[in-house]
Amino acid sequence: MPRFKRLAGLNARQVTVGTALFCLVLIAGFWLAAFLIAERDRVEIIEAEKLRNANLAIAFEAHTTRSLEKVTLILNAAARELRREGKQLKFNQLAVDMGIEPRLLQYFGFADEAGRLVDRSPTATAIDVSDREYFRHHQLTADKAIFISKPAKGRVTGQWTMHVTRRFDKPDGSFGGVVIAGLYPAYFTDFFQRADLGKGSVIVLTGFDGIVRSRKVENLTTFGDDLGKTPRWQKLLAERAQHPVGSYIAHGIVDGMRRIFSYRIFNDYPLIAAVGTSYEKVLAPANRAAQANYLAALIATLLTLGFGASVIILLRRHGADVATLADSEARLRAIFEQATVGIATTDIAGNYREVNRKFCDMLGYTAAELVGSNYLEFSKPGSVGDTATISERLLAGSLDNGNASGGHRFIHKDGRTVWVKFSTALVRGPTQDTSYFVNVLEDVSARWLAERQLKLLEKCVAKVNDIVIITEASPLDEPGPRIV
Repeated sequence: MPRFKRLAGLNARQVTVGTALFCLVLIAGFWLAAFLIAERDRVEIIEAEKLRNANLAIAFEAHTTRSLEKVTLILNAAARELRREGKQLKFNQLAVDMGIEPRLLQYFGFADEAGRLVDRSPTATAIDVSDREYFRHHQLTADKAIFISKPAKGRVTGQWTMHVTRRFDKPDGSFGGVVIAGLYPAYFTDFFQRADLGKGSVIVLTGFDGIVRSRKVENLTTFGDDLGKTPRWQKLLAERAQHPVGSYIAHGIVDGMRRIFSYRIFNDYPLIAAVGTSYEKVLAPANRAAQANYLAALIATLLTLGFGASVIILLRRHGADVATLADSEARLRAIFEQATVGIATTDIAGNYREVNRKFCDMLGYTAAELVGSNYLEFSKPGSVGDTATISERLLAGSLDNGNASGGHRFIHKDGRTVWVKFSTALVRGPTQDTSYFVNVLEDVSARWLAERQLKLLEKCVAKVNDIVIITEASPLDEPGPRIV
């Protein structure tokens, strides 16, 4: 019974708050797990894409370097030919010998010191290239290194051309002109034409000046875009010695699309090769998986909220039931303790479990002395037969109403005999070991003694031959006693 008091004492608000906090922690765990899984997948996919793009950038750099090296060899060979034979150049034969692909080469030519583009064809028309960037560079610089110009519309072909040039000096060391190779810039980015890099992917070949030599996005190739003024490009150039290769995520300067880029800075040429793939497309599978995880977290959240609400409702109902039980227990305890008759509960073996104050007064023992002891220890020898029989019949279920009554004699703590009239009932538990008896006992010792004295008096009177009158006791100043 005391357990109901303890449960009833629990603060319903504390239980509600505790349940709510548990549900909130659980929900936070669901969403945190979904977020961490999504973030892990996102990082893994990005790193894998960076590695893939880095490998493509390596292949792009190798392809471009290999092509430029062939062109460089032809330009150097042409310069040697010019020193030996004047302007007797065999560019076509040199290109064939070096394995130059027709898709790469627009033309080979030579511009003299005045900037006139000439060749050995009798019908060729001289074209002035003295205003071209590459011509002015070689005219003002004694360096014989290869120069890669910005893309421009070719005056011979009318197409976009990337000029790769070399200075030619006369025997006396003065400026003698420029050996020119006009290349198709799209050739470099068309290297991945057969590879499906995905929608929104970009391949870029850019010079250190920030001008795009060739840029291919899906099937669109552009030339000459200026990237040099952007912070990302300036930072990349400033740190190119420390970071000649790398990856980053940024929005495209030309189209604003967010991409995952990998780049490589050429060792022998002032060029940068970059490969970028669409951030959204690359992460689409991870985003779908994340959405599935977040949906699962949402479902788990709703289930948890439903569970928490149900628990709180049940706990509140339980609290009301416990409070009712506690009130009922308090009333029963008051009845138990304040009853004018003795009440005792015993297990099926006859050991006392609970006793009230009246029963303790009846036998002269304390509750501590009685609880746990067997009723036989306090019984008058020879008086337990009927009591034991009643208990056996109750356990066997042979009594229809489930209770029985009788008389019993106990021994008071001071040694006197206590006559009781009892009524007992069996309370059955889930098992026989949990069943117990409830006994209501009334002390009838005074009544038993009076009846015994009356019987003795009757026997005495029956043996007397004289008339015997029994009257009530009354005060002397009253008229006279009433004859009983």
